[in-house]
Amino acid sequence: MTQVRVEMPEQDSYGEIMKGYLSLMRGLGIDLHARCDVRLTELDGSDWWADLEGQRRADGVWKGRINPQDPSVLLPEYFKNGESPLRRALSGKPDSVAMAKKVHFARNTWLHFSENAGAAQLEEVAGFVKQFASMNGLPIDALATRMVRRLQRIRTGQYQPFSDVIRKWQIDNEPIVVPDAEPESGDGAEPAELTPELLTATVPAVEALDPDVIEVEAPPIERRPAIGARWTGEIPTARFVPSAIGDLVDPSTGQGLRARVGSDEWARKRRLWLAPRPLGGVWHDERDDAIGGYVDNVPRLLGYLGDEPDDGLARGFLTPRYYEVSAGRIVDLDSGLALDDVVDAEVREAAQKSQKNVVDSTPEHSGLRLSTYGDLVAITDDGAIRVAVVEPAHWFPGHL
Repeated sequence: MTQVRVEMPEQDSYGEIMKGYLSLMRGLGIDLHARCDVRLTELDGSDWWADLEGQRRADGVWKGRINPQDPSVLLPEYFKNGESPLRRALSGKPDSVAMAKKVHFARNTWLHFSENAGAAQLEEVAGFVKQFASMNGLPIDALATRMVRRLQRIRTGQYQPFSDVIRKWQIDNEPIVVPDAEPESGDGAEPAELTPELLTATVPAVEALDPDVIEVEAPPIERRPAIGARWTGEIPTARFVPSAIGDLVDPSTGQGLRARVGSDEWARKRRLWLAPRPLGGVWHDERDDAIGGYVDNVPRLLGYLGDEPDDGLARGFLTPRYYEVSAGRIVDLDSGLALDDVVDAEVREAAQKSQKNVVDSTPEHSGLRLSTYGDLVAITDDGAIRVAVVEPAHWFPGHL
């Protein structure tokens, strides 16, 4: 038996989240290859992997060094090739194949798109791994389930890191050292009596510097990251919350943001800022008109009062839907429906034209993700590329 350990994150920090993600994907690869190796060795003999690798190299699909325990190798082999031997070792049901696509597309999203992913993003990946493992009877199902629960507790503030528990116990149980005998005073006076007040007296705490943190100089106005990335610099104290008349208003002053945007753009701006559901309202930086808010307890850049910078890449937050380029069409992985089958008849021609442009520029079986700004991104093994900007009416109903 081979033991597989998945490192559970202790808090919503970059290092802890990446530790959890990398060990989870490594564990999935080990578990996945072990299942295939055992079953296919029984069916095809011990040379099954060498035969498969030779065939894929001859086809030009695999190049360089191939790790048989890499999920980025095994998952595409499983869902792209209906005749793959992995289909005989794992479930061939459409739900399992679709979930394998989600796991792989989520992996590519982490590598090529995500900036400082947090607990919510890792929870999504762990949920996909859990479902795929459950469909195929993989033991990593239990570890993925545990990770989902841990991340839910971290996001809601219910989990306390073990190191913090130990530190608190040490502070609460620190022994009070009392000398056996007091030295006699030079003048023959009795030593001061050790009263309960002296025993319970505390020394003012001195804030210790974190040895793992450095301070770097910040410019007067920070260079903003892409919309959707973590907020940089100080966070304004004022908050603007939705009002009954559709504005975003500072309750302390009564001032709203709609008057500063204009009626033509306001509905779109408000929808974009509130789409990721910022907690407690949004804030406004007067220096460059940036709008921010807490999304899943992480401060994020939501947009701007004025024009949004467009560098040709995706803006905003990725929606939870996953799509695929399949047989010349854009297919929703959850429903299995194609784009041109669900749009209204009056916009079908425009939607089909947009679909054709995407298909012509994107390899078959590529994963597609949509941002809250309508940016459609093809996320492949080579990177993330914006392939279209879509309007809600030209997309799957209710998805944007």
